[in-house]
Amino acid sequence: MSAFAARCELDKSVVSRLGETTSEATWSKIAANSDVNVDWLINGQGNMLKPESTARMLGGVYASIQGDNDVVMVDYIPGTATATFTEYGGTDDSEFERIPVLKQYGEILDNSYKVFEVIGESMSPRIPNRAKILTRQISKSKWGRVEGVVVVVFADEVVVKRIIGNDLDTDNSLSLYSDNPMYGECKVALADIRHIFKAVRIISADIL
Repeated sequence: MSAFAARCELDKSVVSRLGETTSEATWSKIAANSDVNVDWLINGQGNMLKPESTARMLGGVYASIQGDNDVVMVDYIPGTATATFTEYGGTDDSEFERIPVLKQYGEILDNSYKVFEVIGESMSPRIPNRAKILTRQISKSKWGRVEGVVVVVFADEVVVKRIIGNDLDTDNSLSLYSDNPMYGECKVALADIRHIFKAVRIISADIL
């Protein structure tokens, strides 16, 4: 955050409190001195970075921001690639592109983090269709204690659901349900689970 603030010619405390009360002058400095899309910062519209900046980052030649500790390139699994993800078990990172993710304060984004694209309305309205969510892989020894919204890779499926009952340590099963009441629940056997990722936050979504 300090590097971003310095580049925008702003005090770190100003950047840490960006929101509805932020002045037009501050937004103008961010727009002029950084590659962050100000519309995304203000209302979540569009992509995190300006189009030309994203293209340079994904092409691996945008040196000026790759060295900034506030942005990390994270493996991205689009909805169209979930079959490939299950085939490789999430272990072959070379199969997927990487996208820039702006770290939140105190966050350490290592190789255990991945971004998934959510396809469908089963988790709406909290997680809309086509949303991109940042997730952290949970080690198998901690599966029995995970809760909340998760991405579960099992058999030949990758699903985004909320845990309604975690009985992995007692009954060898995980009960999942959808936030959208039009969709049902499901129970997954421990033997079928390959990976569990804990949803951290939405990093991109259309305004509904």
